[in-house]
Amino acid sequence: MLQIKGLGMRYRTGDQALKNIDLEVPAGQVMALIGPSGAGKSATGCNMLIRDGAVLVRSASDVIEALGVPQQAPRPDPIVPSRLTIQEPPKATISEAMDLSRKILSLLGPAPIPEDQLIRELNAPAAAVSSHLVTLELDGRLQRHTGGMLALVV
Repeated sequence: MLQIKGLGMRYRTGDQALKNIDLEVPAGQVMALIGPSGAGKSATGCNMLIRDGAVLVRSASDVIEALGVPQQAPRPDPIVPSRLTIQEPPKATISEAMDLSRKILSLLGPAPIPEDQLIRELNAPAAAVSSHLVTLELDGRLQRHTGGMLALVV
């Protein structure tokens, strides 16, 4: 149990923030301290409460811990069916990567075109094209527009 009697606090300016505050909070109960700016709820007011046994709550897990609720064991990862496989794009040589980047840049212009259209015209795996698009974007040579549109930076 948290019990406070006659709590008071003044700012350095002499202004009184807290005066004769009595507070009793049963163990395991959650309490919120609210009030207008300058009411003494932060800084020294909260520090006094914490010093006297209150728990500072920053997240839901803090409330669960303060209430003493046992934590559940994490759930195991879902089982992925064996027939589901994720294929990575084939590793390209440096010359193949440069060639794909040149092809991408040759198809782009200042007018935006849909990304899916670019992938179809390149006749290359989408994952490979996407990684090149990110690289070109980071290099400042490609600009993404709303709606999945791409354009050359001019």
